[in-house]
Amino acid sequence: MIALAKTKSAVSSAKSAVKSALTTDGKKPVAAMLAVLVGYLVLLALLWPGILVFAEKRAVADAQYRAENWSERVIRKLVFVEQTFQSGEMQIYDEHVISSIHRDEEVFRYVLAKADGTVFWSSNHSLIGNKVTGSVAKTLATSTRPSSTLISVPTSTVDNIAYYSNNNGESSQQVSVSVHPVFYHKNFVGSVLVYTNISTTIAWLQASAQKVAIIVSVLLAIIFAGIAGMIWNFAKARAKQVVEIQASELEAHEMADKLKTMNDDIANLNNELKSNMTALRKTQDEVIRKGKMAQLGQLTATVAHDIRNPLGTVRTSTFLLRRKFAKDNPTMVKPLDRIEKGVERCDGIISELLDFARSKSLNLKKQNLDDWLVALLREQLSELPEQIAIEYHPGLGTENYEFDGDSLTRAIINFLSNASEAMVGKGAEKPVNPTAQPKIVISTRKSERGLEISVKDNGPGISQENIVKILDPLFTTKSFGVGLGLPAVEKIFEQHGGGLEVVSVEGEGATFTGWISATLSNEALEETKAA
Repeated sequence: MIALAKTKSAVSSAKSAVKSALTTDGKKPVAAMLAVLVGYLVLLALLWPGILVFAEKRAVADAQYRAENWSERVIRKLVFVEQTFQSGEMQIYDEHVISSIHRDEEVFRYVLAKADGTVFWSSNHSLIGNKVTGSVAKTLATSTRPSSTLISVPTSTVDNIAYYSNNNGESSQQVSVSVHPVFYHKNFVGSVLVYTNISTTIAWLQASAQKVAIIVSVLLAIIFAGIAGMIWNFAKARAKQVVEIQASELEAHEMADKLKTMNDDIANLNNELKSNMTALRKTQDEVIRKGKMAQLGQLTATVAHDIRNPLGTVRTSTFLLRRKFAKDNPTMVKPLDRIEKGVERCDGIISELLDFARSKSLNLKKQNLDDWLVALLREQLSELPEQIAIEYHPGLGTENYEFDGDSLTRAIINFLSNASEAMVGKGAEKPVNPTAQPKIVISTRKSERGLEISVKDNGPGISQENIVKILDPLFTTKSFGVGLGLPAVEKIFEQHGGGLEVVSVEGEGATFTGWISATLSNEALEETKAA
């Protein structure tokens, strides 16, 4: 395989050299002719060693095949094979079995060795009791399946069973030693070693291969001579066209470069246009959304004002009715209580509407955000259900920042109440599946966006269908409220130069993260208003 790969590489190099010579000098294809000659010589140089290596490997494979067959017959016919290899003592019956198995005349020796390499039986009795040494011992120690190794031994040490047939007057012989490991209950107990003299086989294969190589060399010479003649004739016919072809190729390259440059410019323009269209679409959506919110705010303020006055009248009338009739008529108590609760709920909704519509200027104060948040959480602990655990992880250090504590208080309280209601409900309103161990984790950190405040719960989470609409005004999944809490919170963070982000996996809780600018100041706010 290695020789074949080298041959392919040589042929490829020769082809490249021929092509280069033709395109550079068509009148005198000397380089092409030299390339053909070099390619022929390289092929010859690779062919002969490759044939010798092939003959040797074929002989070793042949010997290994014969030795493995003989070893398998021996192991199959041994009656006490496991006991024999474990004890290292050959049974008389097994001696007779081995001696009765026919061997090829090249198999001049067999050895039965224990796991440590000690020979306990061999066709050469002088080896019994000794240990296998040399490269064969290394193969024996590392073989977990049948394998072979090639060694060279003096002719005088080859056993007489094949000495006369394989001597050939040589002082050394090529020997293939095949190792067949024996296992008992998956434990390695010993090996069968078969020594095969392959000198004659190698010599015969090499002689045959050399004859084939001579024939192939002659055929290659004829083929390369034909190629050289074709190259010479082709070069003479092509000589007049070389200059024109080279000029055309140069012009084609220049045109290709220009087209590539134009394509790159068009691709860049398309990417830039796509990016601008995306940004424009986002800007348009944001403008439309803010315009709707502004109109909604104006409408909310008007409606809330017009409804609050009648509600005051209802509240006063209820008070007078209770004062006049409740003592004498106890059946009036429950209807009056329902009226008062309805008025309170309506008043709360109106407050929420006004809070959303009101554009209150920020009152910035420089203070430590972590310390401020600790004080706020201590105040809110009493407002949250007792079963909810609270964790706080401050991350802003001792540095002071400017922010409006009153407006941020409304935002944090909204986060906490939303988390609490999602996990355990509010008053008589309980969720379908209350959270077993409700917990709220509050954390702060400084990022590229600014100063972040995150409130995370382990409640039921928000579905993908609802999370895309959760910041839309008037959207709510609760049986109470009008869905303006989170839009109002988002407005507070935007006034602080930040924003609001909601992340949730249904069934794993939700995380509300609001961030404000770390460089906010009253002067910056005034400049923004003036602009």
